[in-house]
Amino acid sequence: MRNLKLSHKLFAGFGALLAITLILGGLSLWKMRAAATGAVVLSEQYLAETKIASDINNDLGYLMLNGRTYGLTGDEAALKEARRCAAEIQSGLEKAHTLVAAFPNLVKLKEEAVIAQKGLTEYLSLLDQTAQYDKTIEGARVAMENAATVCVGTLQTLKKDQANLLQDAIDGGANKATLNERSMMTTLLGDTRNTANQIRFIAQKAQAERNASIFDQTNEHFGIATSLIARLREMTSNAQMRQQLDDIERAFALYHKEAELVQTTMVQQREIAVKRQATADSLSAVASEIIDLGLSRTQEQASLNASSLSAGATSASVLPSNVVR
Repeated sequence: MRNLKLSHKLFAGFGALLAITLILGGLSLWKMRAAATGAVVLSEQYLAETKIASDINNDLGYLMLNGRTYGLTGDEAALKEARRCAAEIQSGLEKAHTLVAAFPNLVKLKEEAVIAQKGLTEYLSLLDQTAQYDKTIEGARVAMENAATVCVGTLQTLKKDQANLLQDAIDGGANKATLNERSMMTTLLGDTRNTANQIRFIAQKAQAERNASIFDQTNEHFGIATSLIARLREMTSNAQMRQQLDDIERAFALYHKEAELVQTTMVQQREIAVKRQATADSLSAVASEIIDLGLSRTQEQASLNASSLSAGATSASVLPSNVVR
């Protein structure tokens, strides 16, 4: 170096300074570009992924609420709202598929979206089954009410007729045996009507409380009704009254059959409700996993971006001082 001319030394110094400047400038530019690329990844991939999952999770909460409300009340408005929420979730899953198509590196989102799609399809199937069971119960309920109307109405007519016959027997001075028979028939008809009303009350309570086991309490009363009708049939030879008793017996049998259908369907509905809740919980777990992953990726990428920006800024800040020296 001592043998070099001053001009050569100056050129060497400026060359070294220029090289350092280019290196630092290149490093700064590279870090800035890395930060810019990271910002795009953050915005278009990880934040988008997190938002999609978050929206799905929110809609899922409303879907579960309305699905449960419909299962408990049969409210058509709740069913309509549940299906609307399901459509929103489906829209979110389609957005997820579109995002994955644009960014294949979002492997976890792709996998979870497939699982979520199957879960949503299953949930909607279970919701449809619930609606179908509701229709079955409604049809059986109408049949029960019609049977009850025939039963109680016919019993009321018979009781009124027997009361009139009893009064006629009293007015006509009938013997004690005849009066006792008329009085007994009137009492038995009243007991049968009360039994029918008791069965009706129990069935309505079971449906109101959505408790299928309450229907079991009707079995004893159906047995009592059968016994009462048999005693009434033994006490009369009147063809018309026997026909009316047959009508009453058929009404009891129909009510019993439809009540058993309602009970069985309510049990099936309860099983479906448990499956529906389990499916919804699985969907929620999937959405939460995507959210957690998206937030983790977002935090990691944001940290990388901050590091790149800091490194780039540090490199840029060194340039002027080097130049001055």
